[in-house]
Amino acid sequence: ARRVAALVPSPSIGICVGGRADALAKRYPHWIPLLKKVRGLGLPLVFTGTAEEGPAVRAVQSAVGGLDLSGQLTQPELVETLRRTSLYLSNDTGPIHLAAALGIPAIALFGPTDPRLWAPRGPNVRVLTAATPAEGLTGISVDQVFTTLVGSVR
Repeated sequence: ARRVAALVPSPSIGICVGGRADALAKRYPHWIPLLKKVRGLGLPLVFTGTAEEGPAVRAVQSAVGGLDLSGQLTQPELVETLRRTSLYLSNDTGPIHLAAALGIPAIALFGPTDPRLWAPRGPNVRVLTAATPAEGLTGISVDQVFTTLVGSVR
């Protein structure tokens, strides 16, 4: 917990841009323009993810700044990192479910999987999907995510 407290600013916005390499359709394609807008809120960005997700994280983080913790956290450290965030923003990944279970305000970007079956649950969770399943994640606009984020951050 001390290591995380020394690394992770609080408040901050936690982000997982990755997802399994065999499920690329579950990765949001508009991370860079979205996070450039989010930076304007003045909260530090903290990227989480596995070592496998590291290249995807670094591609986004190098364009928008923030702290890259991909591949560096144990499970307990991930939990502590999530607790230090004001909001967690992610594709359909394991950490978004963990954030929801912890009661952290969370925005889950879903597609092509069915959020009625797979979305995280909780009073502080907002699930965003495209207007039609065929659009997948490309149909979720930067403005839609940003507006939801501004209304959800604690």
